[in-house]
Amino acid sequence: MAELTPMMLQYLQIKKENNDSILLFRLGDFYEMFFEDAILASKELDIVLTGRECGNGKENKAPMCGVPFHSVDNYISRLLAKGYKVSICEQIKNPETNEVIDRNVVRTITPGTIIDPSMLDEKVNNYIVCIYSESNKSALCFCDVSTGDIFIDNVVYDNDKNIINELGKYSPKEVYINTIRTKNSILFSYFNKNNIVISEYNISNNHEETIIKHFGKTIEQLKINNYLSVKALGELLNYLFITQKASLTHINKLQITDKEKFLEIDSITWRNLEIVETIRNKDKKNSLLGILDKTKTPMGARLLRKYLEKPLYDVSMIIKRQNAVSEFVSKNIERSHICELINDMGDIERISAKVIFDTINPKDMKKLAFSLTSLPIIKDSLKSFSSVLISETYDDFDELKDIHELIEKTIVENPPITIRDGNFIKTGYNSEFDEIKFLLSDTKQIISNIEQREKEKTGIKNLKIGFNKVFGYYIEISNSNLNNIPNEYIRKQTLTNGERFFTQELKDIEEKLLEASEKSIKLENKIYNDIKNYITDNMKRIKKTAEMISQLDVFTNFAEISLKNNYICPIIDLNDVIEIKNGRHPIVEQIITDEIFVPNDTYLNCTNDKMLLITGPNMAGKSTYMRQIALIVLMAQIGCFVPATSAHIGLVDKIFTRIGASDDLTAGQSTFMVEMTEVANILENATKKSLLIFDEIGRGTSTFDGMSIAQAVLEHVTLKISAKSLFATHYHELTGLFNNTNGIKNYNIIVKKRGNDITFLRKIVPGAADDSYGIDVARLAGINPNIIKRAEEILKTIENNEINNTIKNKNKSESDQISLNSSEIDDIMNELKNLDISVLTPVEALNKLYVLIKKSQNI
Repeated sequence: MAELTPMMLQYLQIKKENNDSILLFRLGDFYEMFFEDAILASKELDIVLTGRECGNGKENKAPMCGVPFHSVDNYISRLLAKGYKVSICEQIKNPETNEVIDRNVVRTITPGTIIDPSMLDEKVNNYIVCIYSESNKSALCFCDVSTGDIFIDNVVYDNDKNIINELGKYSPKEVYINTIRTKNSILFSYFNKNNIVISEYNISNNHEETIIKHFGKTIEQLKINNYLSVKALGELLNYLFITQKASLTHINKLQITDKEKFLEIDSITWRNLEIVETIRNKDKKNSLLGILDKTKTPMGARLLRKYLEKPLYDVSMIIKRQNAVSEFVSKNIERSHICELINDMGDIERISAKVIFDTINPKDMKKLAFSLTSLPIIKDSLKSFSSVLISETYDDFDELKDIHELIEKTIVENPPITIRDGNFIKTGYNSEFDEIKFLLSDTKQIISNIEQREKEKTGIKNLKIGFNKVFGYYIEISNSNLNNIPNEYIRKQTLTNGERFFTQELKDIEEKLLEASEKSIKLENKIYNDIKNYITDNMKRIKKTAEMISQLDVFTNFAEISLKNNYICPIIDLNDVIEIKNGRHPIVEQIITDEIFVPNDTYLNCTNDKMLLITGPNMAGKSTYMRQIALIVLMAQIGCFVPATSAHIGLVDKIFTRIGASDDLTAGQSTFMVEMTEVANILENATKKSLLIFDEIGRGTSTFDGMSIAQAVLEHVTLKISAKSLFATHYHELTGLFNNTNGIKNYNIIVKKRGNDITFLRKIVPGAADDSYGIDVARLAGINPNIIKRAEEILKTIENNEINNTIKNKNKSESDQISLNSSEIDDIMNELKNLDISVLTPVEALNKLYVLIKKSQNI
């Protein structure tokens, strides 16, 4: 095989160092890919696969494909969307000669480290998460490189399920995880199921050093309270430094999530309540976020989502948010003015972050400047506010006038997208640059003057001076006038109809102009770099102002939707009471079109009204009612107003839901197992301050098993946990067992029946339902009338049999009954006597109950 060319040797060396990514190798105006990368990219991007000779012989032809540099972002975005990593290898040029002297990878882009706003959903953070595990314990660190957000939980996770609960809210695009994990764990199944790109690492040793060097603070000053979180943060920073090859100065504020200050929502509840997307269509529009998000800026939209991800468990902070929203509700003029000012504002966070990675272009700079234009007016609009959060914003609000003025003074009004060809710096900013620009702009007149002088000197009227990139400036003379050329003319090029010449004067001017042009480009680049350096040095100020704009956007948004949707400010305190008057489901009331939404009251506490046991037919509105309460509590604890005429919300520390079930085939779990697993999670983690929602416990097994489990769960929740709960069931027998005892209150949804027709009145009232209306619902659903008729006949037969069996059982003689001394009953009794329930977990108790029920049925 022939020897490889130096360029191809260089490619192979760089590829070896970046073997886990597709290497885009810059050659002139194209990014080329070779060998395996070329074959893969040609298929994934649907581009032509060609070949390139890479040695001294034709047999050394390498597979190759390429994309133009000016449209590379589109191709990168497509590769990232398919889960690939992409390394960008640029040409390094000599600043003096502009010749290529080397090539280096300037950045590796992964699905979790995208910074280009055009590749991202502007309203959603793009997270990468680092999971550090050691001795069956784990810590998490999240970062959005495009905005500079970075946070850790001061929590050590002892099982994968809790990690998955946390990941479910943030939907990371990439996970960076140490190789201690096994590929067959439920965690890896979760990654694969949710298309999360996995990057593995070997543990390094310089975690503390990396953190201190980057943030300029000690671990104690950063308030990180466990060594696993230190390692997760350190590993993630190391990964970002290696892949991004930048200072990452915009990642300058580490947020510590103190779990005790936030309402916890597990991934199941997050999905069941449809907080950011619907269960069926994964659609944002008809989710809670879709209803609440009328924000004006991408930054505000992302902050609102963060509020939903981390609702507060802090009365004082919630009230501060409420007061801010209340002021915006009452100050219509100021609110409207601020909304108008921020409406056209760009994404300050993500645009400024592009400076750090040296990917910001002059058009981006102008967008940034435009976004800063309104800051002084926004600050002035806040001076009359008295609420704590808005007053603090006014006092600390940085108008960033210096940055705005710098960009406005330097960048032309309509700059080019790239800095490659210059012409993006204004005249009047730099005197040296102005002189050069004047010389270059006056070139046309200078050449015109020379041309006129030469015409007069030679008497050749059709003499003309031209220019091309190959030959530079020249004097063109037709063949008929060649006898009249002066001696100082030097022949340059022969044409069919004439010849081209140059003079020493023309050559000197050409050299001077070319030198000026090169100097102009260098000077423009220097000025542009100075601007970028200034912005980089002031990144903390920019980020802080962006955060304040985001907060104003969310508060004005809350005020606008509260006025539009008739929301009220709830009372918030630490009592155990949830009292809602005329509460409404915030999503359903907005999307129903064929009927008026019926509001309902709610009263819950941890003593006499711990649990509402709700009965009624399917479609009557039980699930809507229960979800409605959870969503109202959630809205209240993010500081938003709520859909009701009045509300008193005692803070809830956790919300759990057990709603519906489906087989989880990927985990090898049946419907019933999924249901029991979710119930077990609730029973193990709920506290007295939690809000629990159970919708149809025990449906996935036989009637008696299901009813027994439902009763046992109901008893445990009310007697052991004493949490505020809502429990919807079709086991009407339970309503008789718990008739206003142990804090359990029976409620039902009113149904009006006329003959065979039923009407759901959607109103919840005290008392148990008198019928399940199952056949009536089937009739409404359009089941064939003959089948309905047959079902009614079967129901009557079953009911008559039950009555007859009851009579027979009452008349049974004692001699016919099973002896109480039978061995089977003795076994069960002994098992019960020796059972110590104080040492059983809820799951073990359920399993034990299930076994005993099975044994009793076999007697």
